[in-house]
Amino acid sequence: MTDDPSARIVLAEYQGGHLFALTVERVTGGHDHYDFDWCRRDGTLYYHLSGFGAADKVIDLGDLVEQPDEPMLYYLAPGYRCKGGHWMTRITEPLDADPFAHASEGTVRCCEQCGDYLPQDRDVLCAHLEWCHDCADYTPRTGGACDCLALQLIELDQQLETTPPQEQAPLTTKIRELRARYEESERQRADDD
Repeated sequence: MTDDPSARIVLAEYQGGHLFALTVERVTGGHDHYDFDWCRRDGTLYYHLSGFGAADKVIDLGDLVEQPDEPMLYYLAPGYRCKGGHWMTRITEPLDADPFAHASEGTVRCCEQCGDYLPQDRDVLCAHLEWCHDCADYTPRTGGACDCLALQLIELDQQLETTPPQEQAPLTTKIRELRARYEESERQRADDD
């Protein structure tokens, strides 16, 4: 099931028919927690190790403020108790004995406009999100340079206003370099579109 074949499923949480959280107990002790996200575009379930810890026999499912749109189910292994879980229905067996067999490892990014979880495996995730090399994050596609460069320029311009004239040369050079990167980023985005 994992790199530890003797690990057992302690908690499996499902939403909309798909696994979204899994806790396994390692035979060596302790728990590993995995997050799962369904990508509608790819028709793929992605997972990543999101935490680990001591083997606590009481698991907190948390509570949602209002009932979700899709049914929520959970499996809890014998010998464990849970708190929370309002709006969730308990099932007697996990829906899949080996949840990793039908999933791909990888991190995803949620695009709120697409309403989908997209794997972070390419520079342009969708029509709305693309990788910005300057801020090292996915940012909204605006058709121009990323806001991170514009914000840096604004901050440097403000610094320049309060810097004594004899100390402005390094700051002016930095602003000039950043403006060139900004303009190059604008050209690259225009070429990509």
